[in-house]
Amino acid sequence: MYILPLYWRRRISLLSSLLLLLYGVSFSLAVSREFPLEYDGNGNLVSDGTFYYDFDGWNRLRRVRLGDASGEGGAFYAYDGSGRRILKVVFHEDGTNTTTLYPFKDYVRVINSSGTYDTKYVYDNQDTLLARQDPDGSKYYYHPNHLGSTDIVTDESGEVVEEYEYLPYGAELAGGNERYT
Repeated sequence: MYILPLYWRRRISLLSSLLLLLYGVSFSLAVSREFPLEYDGNGNLVSDGTFYYDFDGWNRLRRVRLGDASGEGGAFYAYDGSGRRILKVVFHEDGTNTTTLYPFKDYVRVINSSGTYDTKYVYDNQDTLLARQDPDGSKYYYHPNHLGSTDIVTDESGEVVEEYEYLPYGAELAGGNERYT
């Protein structure tokens, strides 16, 4: 899959649309679709043709809706006085939702139709993630490299469960099997 920029607005340096080109096995063009992009006065992406994004006065993402500003579904976000995200609610197509609470930096609570799940995190005084305890009680330990990026994650028995490799300047090359936010 290739995504190529179509137009570039030079004055404000923002893409005005994306062109999605999908090629088949024989390298012939299978699908071509353009996605118009819209921005607010602060440069925040407010529409990508699929989702509508609503930002607050501090340019923090407040709401994501399907389609346009009146669309349903998506997600809602709330922040504390320090600008730290404290709430995320995702509205699913089946009418259920998943609520994620971030009351403290080292604690996350997820509430959905299956129940309530608490995850705890341990950081050092440099804000480097050192350990995580999942809702089922499993513990994982993060082993950072000299730059503070995680190279290896081990479980309680010391077995490696995730490995990461990085490109110069920190881009992730490979690794991990889960994403956490």
